Amino acid sequence: MAAGVFGPCGFSLPHMHPRATELFAITAGKVHTEMVVENGVRVGNATTGRRLIETDVGANQMTVFYQGAVHSQFNMGCENATFVAGFGSEDPGAAVVDQEVLALAEGTFLAPFGTVVEGHDVDAFQGKISPSITKGVEKCLKACGINKRAIV
Repeated sequence: MAAGVFGPCGFSLPHMHPRATELFAITAGKVHTEMVVENGVRVGNATTGRRLIETDVGANQMTVFYQGAVHSQFNMGCENATFVAGFGSEDPGAAVVDQEVLALAEGTFLAPFGTVVEGHDVDAFQGKISPSITKGVEKCLKACGINKRAIV
């Protein structure tokens, strides 16, 4: 089990849990989630052929991330969003998507269960997170009056 907080407009980098399905419940706030399921599951995007499942999860709601499915989340609001995650194994593992697959920058540090990134750091992750999350974070920052941090 894990619990955490996404700051205003904060997000997690794409990650997966190789040994467990995750039940992701929001206790406060609203979080947008994305999950890409494995190859061969119903054709989705015309370009990639992959199926992307997007869900907006509010307080006292939950969603599921299948075992091994790459997923990411972002706080859509100007207040903290808190969550609790339960796993179908006492050792779910946590793995960041391989750098070659999503072209993550060399040296990117990722904590267990995905890294929570503050929204104002979004420019440092352009091209490493999905365009829909990037657009959502940009919109959230503007609505919340949060300035982006300069890339150093």
